Amino acid sequence: MMRCQRHRRTELLFTFCLVLGIGLLVTLGCPRPASQERPKASGQQVSSQSIANPSTPKQPATEMRESATPQVPVSEPAPKSELKIPSVVMAEVDRAQCKLFVGDVIPTAVLPNLEGQETDIKQLLGNEGTVLVFFSVGEGQRERLLASNLLGDLQEDIVKTHGSSGVSVIAIHVADDKGRLAALVKDAQVEFPVLVDRDGKYYGQFALHSPPALYLLDSSGKILWLDIEYSRATRENLKQAVEALVAKKS
Repeated sequence: MMRCQRHRRTELLFTFCLVLGIGLLVTLGCPRPASQERPKASGQQVSSQSIANPSTPKQPATEMRESATPQVPVSEPAPKSELKIPSVVMAEVDRAQCKLFVGDVIPTAVLPNLEGQETDIKQLLGNEGTVLVFFSVGEGQRERLLASNLLGDLQEDIVKTHGSSGVSVIAIHVADDKGRLAALVKDAQVEFPVLVDRDGKYYGQFALHSPPALYLLDSSGKILWLDIEYSRATRENLKQAVEALVAKKS
Protein backbone atom coordinates (compact mmCIF):
# COMPACT_ATOMS: atom_id res chain seq x y z
CA MET A 1 0.00 0.00 0.00
CA MET A 2 2.80 2.39 0.88
CA ARG A 3 4.57 1.50 -2.41
CA CYS A 4 1.45 2.38 -4.44
CA GLN A 5 1.16 5.74 -2.74
CA ARG A 6 4.81 6.63 -3.47
CA HIS A 7 4.40 5.58 -7.07
CA ARG A 8 1.35 7.81 -7.46
CA ARG A 9 3.12 10.81 -5.90
CA THR A 10 5.95 10.31 -8.37
CA GLU A 11 3.51 10.30 -11.29
CA LEU A 12 1.83 13.48 -10.03
CA LEU A 13 5.19 15.21 -9.60
CA PHE A 14 6.26 14.22 -13.13
CA THR A 15 2.92 15.42 -14.55
CA PHE A 16 3.26 18.75 -12.69
CA CYS A 17 6.81 19.31 -14.04
CA LEU A 18 5.72 18.43 -17.57
CA VAL A 19 2.81 20.89 -17.46
CA LEU A 20 5.06 23.57 -16.00
CA GLY A 21 7.64 23.04 -18.73
CA ILE A 22 5.05 23.24 -21.49
CA GLY A 23 3.64 26.42 -20.00
CA LEU A 24 7.08 28.08 -19.91
CA LEU A 25 7.76 27.01 -23.50
CA VAL A 26 4.49 28.51 -24.70
CA THR A 27 5.08 31.75 -22.78
CA LEU A 28 8.74 32.41 -23.68
CA GLY A 29 8.93 30.78 -27.11
CA CYS A 30 11.85 28.89 -28.63
CA PRO A 31 15.21 30.72 -28.65
CA ARG A 32 16.64 31.45 -32.19
CA PRO A 33 20.27 31.08 -33.22
CA ALA A 34 22.17 34.39 -33.37
CA SER A 35 23.11 33.85 -37.06
CA GLN A 36 19.43 33.74 -38.11
CA GLU A 37 18.39 37.06 -36.49
CA ARG A 38 17.05 39.67 -38.96
CA PRO A 39 16.47 43.38 -38.37
CA LYS A 40 12.91 44.46 -37.86
CA ALA A 41 11.18 45.80 -40.97
CA SER A 42 10.58 49.56 -40.95
CA GLY A 43 8.73 49.98 -44.21
CA GLN A 44 11.97 49.84 -46.32
CA GLN A 45 13.84 46.94 -47.82
CA VAL A 46 17.13 46.07 -46.17
CA SER A 47 19.89 44.97 -48.52
CA SER A 48 21.92 41.88 -47.90
CA GLN A 49 25.04 44.06 -47.69
CA SER A 50 23.66 46.05 -44.76
CA ILE A 51 22.72 42.82 -43.01
CA ALA A 52 26.14 41.32 -43.51
CA ASN A 53 27.89 44.51 -42.41
CA PRO A 54 25.53 46.48 -40.17
CA SER A 55 28.30 48.88 -39.07
CA THR A 56 28.71 50.33 -42.62
CA PRO A 57 26.59 53.51 -43.03
CA LYS A 58 24.25 53.57 -46.00
CA GLN A 59 25.29 56.07 -48.74
CA PRO A 60 22.67 58.47 -50.09
CA ALA A 61 21.35 57.70 -53.54
CA THR A 62 22.70 60.99 -54.95
CA GLU A 63 26.23 60.12 -53.78
CA MET A 64 26.01 56.71 -55.38
CA ARG A 65 24.90 58.22 -58.69
CA GLU A 66 27.66 60.84 -58.61
CA SER A 67 30.34 58.28 -57.83
CA ALA A 68 29.11 56.05 -60.66
CA THR A 69 29.24 58.92 -63.21
CA PRO A 70 32.76 59.43 -64.62
CA GLN A 71 34.11 62.94 -64.20
CA VAL A 72 34.79 64.65 -67.53
CA PRO A 73 37.94 66.80 -67.39
CA VAL A 74 37.36 70.48 -68.18
CA SER A 75 39.78 71.75 -70.81
CA GLU A 76 40.63 75.36 -71.46
CA PRO A 77 39.58 76.74 -74.86
CA ALA A 78 42.36 76.71 -77.42
CA PRO A 79 43.84 80.16 -77.97
CA LYS A 80 43.03 81.81 -81.25
CA SER A 81 45.79 81.66 -83.79
CA GLU A 82 47.47 84.99 -84.41
CA LEU A 83 46.80 86.57 -87.78
CA LYS A 84 49.91 87.02 -89.88
CA ILE A 85 50.63 88.72 -93.16
CA PRO A 86 51.25 85.94 -95.71
CA SER A 87 54.81 85.43 -96.86
CA VAL A 88 55.60 86.46 -100.41
CA VAL A 89 56.92 83.43 -102.30
CA MET A 90 57.59 83.55 -106.04
CA ALA A 91 59.84 82.01 -108.66
CA GLU A 92 63.23 83.54 -109.33
CA VAL A 93 62.17 84.68 -112.79
CA ASP A 94 59.22 86.57 -111.28
CA ARG A 95 61.32 87.94 -108.43
CA ALA A 96 63.75 89.33 -110.99
CA GLN A 97 60.88 91.35 -112.50
CA CYS A 98 60.27 93.16 -109.19
CA LYS A 99 62.31 96.33 -108.64
CA LEU A 100 60.68 96.98 -105.28
CA PHE A 101 60.00 94.21 -102.76
CA VAL A 102 58.88 93.70 -99.16
CA GLY A 103 60.62 96.19 -96.89
CA ASP A 104 61.14 98.87 -99.57
CA VAL A 105 59.43 102.27 -99.40
CA ILE A 106 57.49 103.34 -102.48
CA PRO A 107 58.69 106.46 -104.34
CA THR A 108 56.64 109.61 -104.26
CA ALA A 109 54.86 110.97 -107.32
CA VAL A 110 52.20 113.42 -108.47
CA LEU A 111 49.69 111.92 -110.93
CA PRO A 112 46.40 113.19 -112.39
CA ASN A 113 43.06 111.77 -111.28
CA LEU A 114 40.08 111.21 -113.59
CA GLU A 115 39.19 114.90 -113.43
CA GLY A 116 42.73 115.90 -114.43
CA GLN A 117 43.70 117.21 -110.98
CA GLU A 118 47.33 116.55 -109.99
CA THR A 119 47.43 114.44 -106.84
CA ASP A 120 50.33 113.59 -104.53
CA ILE A 121 50.26 109.85 -103.82
CA LYS A 122 51.77 110.25 -100.36
CA GLN A 123 48.80 112.44 -99.40
CA LEU A 124 46.43 109.54 -100.12
CA LEU A 125 48.08 107.00 -97.80
CA GLY A 126 45.82 105.66 -95.05
CA ASN A 127 46.51 106.22 -91.37
CA GLU A 128 46.82 102.47 -90.77
CA GLY A 129 47.75 101.18 -94.21
CA THR A 130 47.11 101.34 -97.94
CA VAL A 131 46.39 98.89 -100.74
CA LEU A 132 48.12 100.21 -103.87
CA VAL A 133 47.08 98.53 -107.11
CA PHE A 134 48.34 99.01 -110.65
CA PHE A 135 45.98 97.87 -113.40
CA SER A 136 45.09 98.44 -117.05
CA VAL A 137 41.79 98.43 -118.91
CA GLY A 138 43.42 96.81 -121.91
CA GLU A 139 42.08 96.55 -125.43
CA GLY A 140 39.70 93.57 -125.24
CA GLN A 141 36.54 92.67 -123.37
CA ARG A 142 38.33 90.10 -121.20
CA GLU A 143 40.89 92.65 -119.93
CA ARG A 144 38.11 95.11 -119.23
CA LEU A 145 36.15 92.51 -117.25
CA LEU A 146 39.23 91.56 -115.21
CA ALA A 147 39.92 95.21 -114.40
CA SER A 148 36.29 95.76 -113.38
CA ASN A 149 36.33 92.70 -111.10
CA LEU A 150 39.59 93.82 -109.52
CA LEU A 151 38.28 97.29 -108.67
CA GLY A 152 34.96 95.87 -107.44
CA ASP A 153 36.69 93.37 -105.14
CA LEU A 154 38.85 96.11 -103.62
CA GLN A 155 35.75 98.18 -102.96
CA GLU A 156 34.02 95.25 -101.28
CA ASP A 157 36.93 93.64 -99.42
CA ILE A 158 38.95 96.67 -98.34
CA VAL A 159 36.96 99.90 -98.46
CA LYS A 160 33.68 98.57 -97.06
CA THR A 161 35.30 96.20 -94.57
CA HIS A 162 38.36 98.11 -93.35
CA GLY A 163 37.87 101.68 -94.55
CA SER A 164 36.67 102.76 -91.12
CA SER A 165 39.83 101.26 -89.59
CA GLY A 166 42.09 103.65 -91.50
CA VAL A 167 42.99 101.44 -94.49
CA SER A 168 42.72 103.16 -97.87
CA VAL A 169 42.94 102.04 -101.50
CA ILE A 170 44.76 103.78 -104.34
CA ALA A 171 44.30 102.51 -107.89
CA ILE A 172 46.66 103.62 -110.67
CA HIS A 173 45.85 102.93 -114.29
CA VAL A 174 48.99 102.30 -116.35
CA ALA A 175 49.04 103.73 -119.93
CA ASP A 176 46.60 106.03 -121.67
CA ASP A 177 43.01 105.12 -120.88
CA LYS A 178 41.68 106.45 -124.23
CA GLY A 179 38.42 107.46 -122.62
CA ARG A 180 37.48 103.96 -121.41
CA LEU A 181 38.62 104.28 -117.80
CA ALA A 182 35.93 106.67 -116.55
CA ALA A 183 33.13 104.38 -117.71
CA LEU A 184 34.75 101.32 -116.13
CA VAL A 185 35.23 103.10 -112.78
CA LYS A 186 31.62 104.24 -112.85
CA ASP A 187 30.38 100.72 -113.55
CA ALA A 188 32.50 99.30 -110.71
CA GLN A 189 31.03 101.93 -108.31
CA VAL A 190 34.34 102.45 -106.54
CA GLU A 191 34.75 105.09 -103.85
CA PHE A 192 38.57 105.25 -103.74
CA PRO A 193 40.85 107.52 -105.82
CA VAL A 194 41.87 106.37 -109.29
CA LEU A 195 44.96 107.99 -110.82
CA VAL A 196 46.47 107.70 -114.30
CA ASP A 197 50.11 106.87 -115.11
CA ARG A 198 49.88 107.56 -118.84
CA ASP A 199 53.51 107.00 -119.77
CA GLY A 200 54.02 104.18 -117.22
CA LYS A 201 57.13 105.84 -115.75
CA TYR A 202 55.89 105.66 -112.18
CA TYR A 203 54.98 101.99 -112.43
CA GLY A 204 58.36 101.37 -114.07
CA GLN A 205 59.96 102.13 -110.69
CA PHE A 206 58.08 99.16 -109.16
CA ALA A 207 58.36 96.35 -111.71
CA LEU A 208 59.27 95.29 -115.24
CA HIS A 209 56.27 93.04 -115.87
CA SER A 210 52.88 94.18 -117.09
CA PRO A 211 50.15 94.99 -114.54
CA PRO A 212 48.24 94.05 -112.51
CA ALA A 213 50.35 94.34 -109.39
CA LEU A 214 49.17 94.79 -105.82
CA TYR A 215 51.03 96.15 -102.79
CA LEU A 216 50.06 96.43 -99.14
CA LEU A 217 51.76 99.42 -97.52
CA ASP A 218 52.03 100.57 -93.95
CA SER A 219 51.22 104.17 -92.98
CA SER A 220 54.68 105.35 -94.10
CA GLY A 221 54.51 103.71 -97.52
CA LYS A 222 56.71 100.69 -96.78
CA ILE A 223 55.78 97.51 -98.64
CA LEU A 224 54.46 94.76 -96.33
CA TRP A 225 53.12 92.34 -98.95
CA LEU A 226 52.78 92.17 -102.74
CA ASP A 227 51.65 90.04 -105.67
CA ILE A 228 52.25 90.41 -109.40
CA GLU A 229 48.95 88.89 -110.53
CA TYR A 230 45.32 88.88 -109.48
CA SER A 231 43.58 85.58 -108.84
CA ARG A 232 41.31 84.02 -106.25
CA ALA A 233 44.35 83.12 -104.15
CA THR A 234 45.65 86.67 -104.46
CA ARG A 235 42.35 88.05 -103.25
CA GLU A 236 42.30 85.78 -100.18
CA ASN A 237 45.94 86.53 -99.34
CA LEU A 238 45.31 90.26 -99.60
CA LYS A 239 42.28 90.01 -97.29
CA GLN A 240 44.34 88.07 -94.75
CA ALA A 241 47.21 90.56 -94.98
CA VAL A 242 44.91 93.53 -94.37
CA GLU A 243 43.15 91.76 -91.48
CA ALA A 244 46.52 91.00 -89.89
CA LEU A 245 47.61 94.62 -90.30
CA VAL A 246 44.41 95.95 -88.72
CA ALA A 247 44.59 93.41 -85.86
CA LYS A 248 48.18 94.38 -85.12
CA LYS A 249 47.32 98.06 -85.00
CA SER A 250 44.28 97.60 -82.77
